[in-house]
Amino acid sequence: MSSARQSKVFLIGDREYRRQIAEILLRHSYIVGEANGSESVARIESFQPDVILLDASLPQFDSLIQQIRGDLALSKIPVLLTVEGAEQAQIKTLEAGVTDFLRKPIAEAELIARVRTLAALRFAREEQSSVENRIEGRIIERTEMLESALRGQGALLSEAREARRIWEATFNAMADAIVITDAEGQITLINNAASEVFHRTSEELAGQNCDALLIGDFTCPHRLSLREQDSKGREILSRAGDRLLNVRASSFLDAAGQVAGFVHVFRDVTRERVLERHLMQAERMSLAGLMVSAVAHEVATPLSVISNIAEMLLMDVERGSQQATELNKIVTQARRVAEMMRSILNFVRQRPAQFDAVNLAELARETLDLLEYELRKLGIQATVESSPAAPAVWGDAAQLQQVLLNLVTNAIQAMKNGGRLRIRISEAAGSDGRGRSALLIVEDTGQGITPEALDRLFDFFFTTKMAEGGTGLGLAISRQIVEGHGGTMAAENIEGGGARFLVKLPAAIHDSNIRDRQTALIRAESH
Repeated sequence: MSSARQSKVFLIGDREYRRQIAEILLRHSYIVGEANGSESVARIESFQPDVILLDASLPQFDSLIQQIRGDLALSKIPVLLTVEGAEQAQIKTLEAGVTDFLRKPIAEAELIARVRTLAALRFAREEQSSVENRIEGRIIERTEMLESALRGQGALLSEAREARRIWEATFNAMADAIVITDAEGQITLINNAASEVFHRTSEELAGQNCDALLIGDFTCPHRLSLREQDSKGREILSRAGDRLLNVRASSFLDAAGQVAGFVHVFRDVTRERVLERHLMQAERMSLAGLMVSAVAHEVATPLSVISNIAEMLLMDVERGSQQATELNKIVTQARRVAEMMRSILNFVRQRPAQFDAVNLAELARETLDLLEYELRKLGIQATVESSPAAPAVWGDAAQLQQVLLNLVTNAIQAMKNGGRLRIRISEAAGSDGRGRSALLIVEDTGQGITPEALDRLFDFFFTTKMAEGGTGLGLAISRQIVEGHGGTMAAENIEGGGARFLVKLPAAIHDSNIRDRQTALIRAESH
């Protein structure tokens, strides 16, 4: 061992033993500490040697070894044991657990070689311990950093989950149907409103092209250029044909600034368009009312003159004669035309809704009078059958006549080659806790309703008469009117051929207080 890196050796033995060993070690530049045995442990701790030399012949050898190995600060210092013979050396080594042994008499070269080896071992252990400590420190440091990062990531993950929950709740709470596609138009996500509008779940639509949502030859809006697209959007029919939708498409970009997909917003404008059509119809009816009023006034005077002259002539001719028969026809037909003009005038006249007791049988007969020409032209036999027990209903006569007109018109269109039309009015038990009800049944002997059409008969814009100009609004509006009056409306096929429509309406109540509450309830429900 060079002096540049001096090692410390601590000697434990009698005075002569220590002197001999110390002389050898000092010649080789070792730093030497020594003790006779009784005070060894305390002095070794303060000296902090690299190697301990211990004479096995000391009386207190066993206790010294136990103290050294039991001391935490000294337990890792190599111990070189000097013994008298090989057998004793092996026994002492096994018993004491010392690092190495050296037989007496001690040779200088062997002593220096052993000490140098053990000192190097001690230094290597210290270096290893230092490296282990540094590694352990680094591991602890990295572990703390990782734990801190994980805690931060956990907080970020919780925030991300909460943000996603809020986004999904907002996305699904939107009233408009929203469909998100990729850049090629393949559907990736839809909200709850879209699922309701298109009658399909997000899983069923995932991966399909958005063209599959639309009816006819409409192109998915994202394929159109910005110049072709209108800021107001485009109005189209849903694939099921039961919704009129206003649709707009907007693109969104990825991190690279490229188009990543499109957001399609479908707004259900069915009710708005129906209201617009109602308004246009109301305007037309108002104009028609003015025209009919003018015609009625112009026709009333000639009809009155014709009727009066015919009645005067009847007084001058013989009863039962051919002339009397012809004059009676003139009087009857003149009165019939006057009554028909009055019915038409009542129907088209624009006025606020007026609730009153309505006799459905009388309303049905008036409706058939309005359509008598069509019935006669097609050879359709129409009858009205009313049970004496059938109650009057509480409602607006004009609105209920519109329902009857739609039902009778549909029946006429189903019997192009003639047939039979029956309108029956009877009493029905109330099923909604409002007491008595009236049941109106309209039956025809036409071709009936197909099973596919029967499920969607009352949907807005659904029609089986597209080629004949059907709008798909008549039955839908009729059901709205009936439900607005607190009633129900249904359709079914008749066994053997034909169709039957059943309209159930609450009976009118004579108690004015109850009737007023009924009127308020009907108006609230109609809104």
